[in-house]
Amino acid sequence: MSRQAPNSVAYNSYMRGMHALEHRFERNNLEESIRLFQESIRLDESYGPAYLGLATAYALLPDYRDAAWEEHLDLAIATVEQGIRMDPSIADPAGAIYGFVYYQKKEWTRAEENYRRAVSAPVVDSNAFSWYSQMLASVGRMEESRDMALAGEVIDPDSTVVNSRIAMVYTWMNNTTKAHDYFTRANALDATGIIHDM
Repeated sequence: MSRQAPNSVAYNSYMRGMHALEHRFERNNLEESIRLFQESIRLDESYGPAYLGLATAYALLPDYRDAAWEEHLDLAIATVEQGIRMDPSIADPAGAIYGFVYYQKKEWTRAEENYRRAVSAPVVDSNAFSWYSQMLASVGRMEESRDMALAGEVIDPDSTVVNSRIAMVYTWMNNTTKAHDYFTRANALDATGIIHDM
């Protein structure tokens, strides 16, 4: 994603942070990802992907913990803007963070513009597809939501989040066979939450 090669210790912290972020369903992993991304930035302040990971974790914290919603969205934006200043190559992938924040604020047009920028970037995290899919579903664009989630699966077929998102889209589309298949995959990848328990 970044044009700059990080130092190896910073990269190791970043990759461990990404693993914790991917497994954010598990207890304390979201907080651990924040610590690891902060460590990566401390070790190499010019490594843009670490800022994207940290901004993502901040943005998600209110959904997973009893954290202040507006404060953490502002923190996510401030983090990604600092990252772009340090590493301009992350500007397009950062659209996922902006898209998520605008979506949370119900600014649909601005959210979609930023999600489109993110999913069209040369290198993109599957999370951008998942978030965009969620927004599309919330405004009733189910086929597009499904297609966006499936595009995320192409990038990261072992993502718990992406498999869970696809399962939910198929549920909303009343395709119980496909929904069951993807819930089974997500559960095998350790997805948790009420919908997975059901």
